[in-house]
Amino acid sequence: MFGPEDALFPKAEVKPVKGKGLTNLGLARKGYSNAAKLNTIIKGAFAAVQMPEFTPHAFRKTLTELGDVLCVNWTQRKAWSLNLGHENEATTVNSYLPMTTQGQLDTIRKMADQGGPSNLPARA
Repeated sequence: MFGPEDALFPKAEVKPVKGKGLTNLGLARKGYSNAAKLNTIIKGAFAAVQMPEFTPHAFRKTLTELGDVLCVNWTQRKAWSLNLGHENEATTVNSYLPMTTQGQLDTIRKMADQGGPSNLPARA
C-alpha cells in the first residue's frame, strides 16, 4: 500500500528477465526526477483519445477549483492545499486561483448582500 510519503505519480517498477527483456512489476515507491516524463505520458494519453493537450498543472488547477467549491472552512482548505503538495496555502491560492480587481470587488459586494456581520452565527 502507498502512503503520504510516496510519490503522487510513481515510476513503473521494471526488472530484466533473462531472454524476455524487461518485465513490469507494478509501481515503484519513487517518482520521476522531473516532470518531463509525466508530461509526455499525459500528452500521449490525451492525444490517443483525440482530446486537447493537458499538463499536470492543468490537473492541479482543476483540483484547486474543485477544492474551492468543496472546502467550507480554513482547516479543509489547508488540508486540500497540503494534499496538492503545497506547504503554504498561499501557494495554492496564488498559483491556481488568481483574482482580478473586479473579481475582488464582486466578491466583497456579494458578501455585503449576504447580510455582512449581522448574519454571522453567535459565538459561545
